Amino acid sequence: MIQDDEGTRPQLVHVQRIRGPSAISQLFRHSFGSLFKPSPTKALDMHRRDYRAVADAHEFVSRNYRTGDQVILVAHQAYYGDRVIKAMEIFAGHLYDGTTPGEPTRAQPEAAKSAPGMRIPIHAVVAIWLASSMESKSSLSDQLKSRFPAAIERVICCKESDSDFWSCSTVFDLDGGIVSREVELSHRDRRFGLLTTGHR
Repeated sequence: MIQDDEGTRPQLVHVQRIRGPSAISQLFRHSFGSLFKPSPTKALDMHRRDYRAVADAHEFVSRNYRTGDQVILVAHQAYYGDRVIKAMEIFAGHLYDGTTPGEPTRAQPEAAKSAPGMRIPIHAVVAIWLASSMESKSSLSDQLKSRFPAAIERVICCKESDSDFWSCSTVFDLDGGIVSREVELSHRDRRFGLLTTGHR
């Protein structure tokens, strides 16, 4: 990790891609919906690739993390179902529990001595969708929060398209209660914002 002359640690960014299905597979999925399922061999191959991506991201964070750093996980969810968010969920579990991919995601007392890494706190998780349902913004935020460790301070959900954009940023206290929630909507040239505080 490089420091400048003033001792400031720079922001480090690691990009890990989750490969999606082929164009033909996407066409069948969009045409036939839940009737289309990948073959067991392809499903296993996708699972292995996803887990390799988690392992690579974990190696980067573990190698570069220093006490006091703010770790922010960002998932850019395109058209691959829930795979990207699921991979981020597994990754967060390993960071929070002090385990590495290939070990149990929940650290056991007897395994604590053999765990090679320490627990790494997560400051925020961000999920960006290119498309999403018309669910409540706060509902999507709460659903995302429920999938990650309770100690995460901030959850941000965003949805973007050619014509509009919305985001929901929620700050939590140490007990998981909501400290504040800010929603921003943008449709073409118009922008709207709403801030609520002290919400429980």
